[in-house]
Amino acid sequence: MTWFDALLLTLWAMLGALGLRMGLGGLLWAVLILGAAYLTNLAGGNFWPTLIVAALLGAGGSAAAYALNTQSESPYWSPPLWHSAAGLLGGVLLGGVLSAALALAFPLTPKVDAFGVHYQYPSPQMPPGLYRAVQGSRIQSLLLPVWQRKSPWQTLLIPDLPQLIQDRP
Repeated sequence: MTWFDALLLTLWAMLGALGLRMGLGGLLWAVLILGAAYLTNLAGGNFWPTLIVAALLGAGGSAAAYALNTQSESPYWSPPLWHSAAGLLGGVLLGGVLSAALALAFPLTPKVDAFGVHYQYPSPQMPPGLYRAVQGSRIQSLLLPVWQRKSPWQTLLIPDLPQLIQDRP
C-alpha cells in the first residue's frame, strides 16, 4: 500500500461520511451525479446532448433535494435510520467511483515492439515519486482490467480512452 492508496481511501471515506450526514438526500445526490457522468460520457462529448442531460438532472436533483430538505426541517423530526444508511450507501458508491476514476486518470505511454503497439499505464514519464506511488498502488492494480475490456465501467471511469489510444502513433 502506498500513500496514493491512502489518499484514495481517505477520499472514499470522506464521501461516505458526507453521504451519511446527508441521509436520503445523499443517495439521491450520488445517483444523480453518477447518472449525469455516465450519460455525459456515453454522449461522447457532444455539446448539446451533454448540456440537456446536465440541465435536466440538475433541475430534477434540485427539486428533489428541496422536497427532502423541506420535509426534514420540521421541528423535532429525526430521520429514521434507513435515511442515514441510504445516504451512506450513496456516499460510498460515489466515493468508490471517484477514487477509481482518479486511480485510472494518469497518462499512458505507447510502447512499440515486434508484436505491435502496447500501452503502459501509468506512464514512466511522470515524476518519479508519483510514478512509484501509482505503480505500486494496490487499488490501481485491482482496477487495471477496466483498461482491457469495453464495459459500462470503462465508459464511466475512462471516458476518453478511445481518443487516447486513437491519437497515439
